[in-house]
Amino acid sequence: MYVRTEKAIDRANEQRQAVMALADELRQSSDDLTRMVRTYIVTGDPVYKQSYQDILDIRDGKRPRPEHYQNVYWDLVVAGRLPPPPATGQAMALLELMRQAGFGDAEFRQLAQAKAHSDHLTATEVTAMRLAETVGPDREEALTRARRLLHDDAYHQAKADIMQPLYEFNVLMNRRTLAAVHAAAHNATLLRGIFIVVGLILFIMLWRTWATLRETLGASAEEVRAQIVKLGHGDFSAAPPVPPGADHSVIGWLAETRQRLNQLAQAQQEAVVRYTRAEQALRESLGRYELAIKGTTDGIWHWNILSGEDFHSPRYRELLGYDADELPDTADGFEAIVHPDDLPQVNAAQQAHLVRREPYNIELRLRTKQRDYKWFISRGQAEWDAAGQPLRMSGSITDITERKRAEEELARSRDAAQAANRAKSQFLANMSHEIRTPMNAVIGLTHLVLQTDLTPKQQDYLYKIQSSGQALLGLINDILDLSKIEADRLELEQIPFSLERVLDPIATMMALRAEEKGLKLSFHLDATAPRHLLGDPLRLGQILLNLVNNAVKFTEQGEVVVAVTPQARPGAQVGLRFAVRDTGIGLLPAQQARLFEAFSQADGSTTRRYGGTGLGLAISKKLVDLMGGDLRVESAPGVGSTFTAILPFTVDTAAVPDTREDRPETGRAGLIPPSFPTDSRVLLVEDNAINQQVAREILRNFGLGVEIVGNGRMAVELLRANPARYAAVFMDLQMPEMDGFEATRVIRDELGLADLPIIAMTAHALEEERRRCLACGINDHVAKPIDPSVLLTVLSRWLPTRGDAQEPPNETLSVPDFPAALPGVDLSAALRRLSGNRELLLKMLRNFGQEWSGAHESIQVALSAGDLQQARQTVHTLRGVAANLSVSHVAASAEALEQALKRGANHEIERCLETLAAAISPVLAGLERLPPAPPLPVDVGSPDPSLLEPQVCELAKLLRQQDMKAEACFAELRVRLGAGECSEAMVRLEQQLDRLDFAAARITLAEVAELLGMAALDR
Repeated sequence: MYVRTEKAIDRANEQRQAVMALADELRQSSDDLTRMVRTYIVTGDPVYKQSYQDILDIRDGKRPRPEHYQNVYWDLVVAGRLPPPPATGQAMALLELMRQAGFGDAEFRQLAQAKAHSDHLTATEVTAMRLAETVGPDREEALTRARRLLHDDAYHQAKADIMQPLYEFNVLMNRRTLAAVHAAAHNATLLRGIFIVVGLILFIMLWRTWATLRETLGASAEEVRAQIVKLGHGDFSAAPPVPPGADHSVIGWLAETRQRLNQLAQAQQEAVVRYTRAEQALRESLGRYELAIKGTTDGIWHWNILSGEDFHSPRYRELLGYDADELPDTADGFEAIVHPDDLPQVNAAQQAHLVRREPYNIELRLRTKQRDYKWFISRGQAEWDAAGQPLRMSGSITDITERKRAEEELARSRDAAQAANRAKSQFLANMSHEIRTPMNAVIGLTHLVLQTDLTPKQQDYLYKIQSSGQALLGLINDILDLSKIEADRLELEQIPFSLERVLDPIATMMALRAEEKGLKLSFHLDATAPRHLLGDPLRLGQILLNLVNNAVKFTEQGEVVVAVTPQARPGAQVGLRFAVRDTGIGLLPAQQARLFEAFSQADGSTTRRYGGTGLGLAISKKLVDLMGGDLRVESAPGVGSTFTAILPFTVDTAAVPDTREDRPETGRAGLIPPSFPTDSRVLLVEDNAINQQVAREILRNFGLGVEIVGNGRMAVELLRANPARYAAVFMDLQMPEMDGFEATRVIRDELGLADLPIIAMTAHALEEERRRCLACGINDHVAKPIDPSVLLTVLSRWLPTRGDAQEPPNETLSVPDFPAALPGVDLSAALRRLSGNRELLLKMLRNFGQEWSGAHESIQVALSAGDLQQARQTVHTLRGVAANLSVSHVAASAEALEQALKRGANHEIERCLETLAAAISPVLAGLERLPPAPPLPVDVGSPDPSLLEPQVCELAKLLRQQDMKAEACFAELRVRLGAGECSEAMVRLEQQLDRLDFAAARITLAEVAELLGMAALDR
């Protein structure tokens, strides 16, 4: 309080000085203004006028206030001792400073009055300066008037008007500040008296406190100090006896403390002994730990995260080939030996462990002293503080270089195996394509010939050919299925289907075989089994057909029973148990163990007796496994076997119930007669003449009109000209100029025919090919060789039916002087492909001889010009034509040359070209010995159009139907026309018929009709 009082006195004095300084500044500014204006009047120096204006601006707050603005400031500025006041900075009017200084109202009014008088006097001074600046003859008089204004009584009276309020202000200010000082001094005197009284009281209290302290110590201060010093020096020996009554004093407490410290010293000695023993045990433990580290194959590392230091065990350095001082113990040193490709992964794993505490277990490569890299597994564990910040991390490395080498070798072996598997799959796909193409002719033409008039012996031969072809086709399908399953390329469908519609065809197909062997074949479908399911009906039917077929095959007497019962599963899932029981030969346990292996049967005698490849059960087992089911067998020799397949399905709750009645349980399958509208017309896009004829005849047997083009571009042009002409398009995929995929894209995208059914007909039977067809916009897929029943099923999905049928055509062709043999040509195979049409074969052979007599030279010219594309196209065309005509050696040589051209192997190209030349030369020589073509008709004069019109109309009808009888009709018409004005058109028409280009032939026939003056034909 006293200090505050003294400070109040100081603040009062300081305030008095501050306010007096502001008042003095007002007075001083008035004097400075007078001095500057008078000097300017006398000297005319503009410096004084500028200084006059600066003083006014600073006082009025228009110019920043200079630092150290005192009463001598302007004397020093005018004399050049100080720089002029600054032009920028914070400015404040003097009157505002006075207001902020805390003046009383009366005091501030006096100062404001003084300021107002000073401002009034300023006007007089400004007038004087303007008079002093007068020029001309009146200048002296103006100067005199200016001096008089600054020195007359009025001026001095105005100055007195300024000083009078300042005087009054000083009186008021002295009165107020002196009163404050006197009040503060009075308070200070009062406080001094209080301090004296308080001091006496404190002295008395201190004396009493000393007496109490003496009693508390229990001895003199020197004695207490001596005891404390001894304790500080560790002297815990017995202390002097404590004076009576001082047990609870300081000296008594020191004696008690000495005693306790003495006890603690003894306990410390005992602890030292225990510590020494523990330290010895620790050294032994560390020795064992170091021995263990040296004995292990792992290297130990420790990372101090805070300091960045690393520790590596001797074994760690040994694994990398470094000496003790060659591996830096820093984090940077560790990063320097990590393989650059592994460093980002290592850093990421460390961050994941330190931040998210994920396990640190990583494989990396570290550089050895020999500058090569070894593979290691690094494992580690970090330690975190209470705040979750990582402190340190320890772990080990294990050399896995040998394991990595083994893995790389295994990967190479796996890649080689996969490459071999892909090669096998590709080989099987190619084999399927190559086999299916002639199989299409074998099965298709056999089917067509069986519908003609035949002798019993011929029918027997053809039925055996058809049966053998279908058996071979089944074997191809089995091999492809097994290959796709082993390569994980077989995909199961998940589509709605009817269980009864899967069982019906199996019952129909197997009933005849069972009846021929005198067996009873029965199917039992449990009433509680769901009929409508979601799954793969094709594969289910394949499994059941294999099981039922084997049961019938290996059963000589008795029965074969197929039973289907449900098994409960959660939700919409259902398990179906398919049991196929027979009373056949049965199986031994050893035979059952290898029953589901590929190409395996019970024993060799079984294969010889019953036939088969042993693929059926292997494929069935793999299909069941793919479907998530189980296939097992229970069998006893001489009693029979029961094959049980348990398969999971999903119940199709959205299916419409099947209301078919009178469904037969057994029976013989037959081809349903076709029932398409008579005006249904399809477009066959196929470049192979043999395949054209097979497909055309089968489609015609279904009552369909067929038009044929040889490539996708021709099909696109026909559809562009008449988009609504065809009910469907049958599209081959591999064709010249434009293949089936590109043609489909153009039909869909450019022509906008989104609803036109397009059905692929290809020798590729792989699932990938089918998916590719569907992906490009093709609606369905029929594999070659063409199965008429399958083709009819596909047609029924896309074309409307009407319920009647057409009889297939029956035609027999014969040609005199047909050669018995030709070099390099398999005439029998060629005739089979052409349904025995010898005249057509002779035409095609003659055309081959004319068109390809210069094949070797054409290919050689293209190669010399560097046009490999043209060479490949020529060889590819030759290969197809030769294959169609069964000129096998030429086709094989052309295929080898085509592959060599694709590879760009020059030495192979030359060798293959020589082989092709050697193969085609005897063929061409033999074709030159063929009987000549029929002579050109002679001119018979102008024929009567009315007599020819029926024959021309008949030929037009045959061309629209694409009927092979058109050739015979044309031959008769050519003879009747002779060599008249229609000769050129008839030659073109004959060439078009030779190519089976019926669309172009119709256009040419219309030209012939116009030349004959007949009514226009429908082109």
